Amino acid sequence: MVRFLTIEEPTSERSREIWVLEMPGLALKHGSLLYSIYCITTMHLSKMEPLNLEVLEAFNIYFGHAIRIHRHEVSQINKANADAALFTASVIRLCALVLLQDREMTPYTPPTNGF
Repeated sequence: MVRFLTIEEPTSERSREIWVLEMPGLALKHGSLLYSIYCITTMHLSKMEPLNLEVLEAFNIYFGHAIRIHRHEVSQINKANADAALFTASVIRLCALVLLQDREMTPYTPPTNGF
């Protein structure tokens, strides 16, 4: 996340406020957001160190925790957890997009595992 905030900086001041101030505070109150931030962090580390199996294992664990807790929080959505649920979904979406980039493209098969 530090690299994102310092190098791949968000495009607006409001985006920066959300990523730097609001999300970390919410993450301390909502496990799904915390684990999704851990997930994207370990995913970034795995791109920097592709042979580090410990980081890949941590990514898988955090991704599973984020999805499981997020599913529970969404099933009980209310004003208190709506922002965290939205942020969590956004971070999980980023992780899913990165995972899709790494899939084998030849021969191409559509990603139908979830159907």
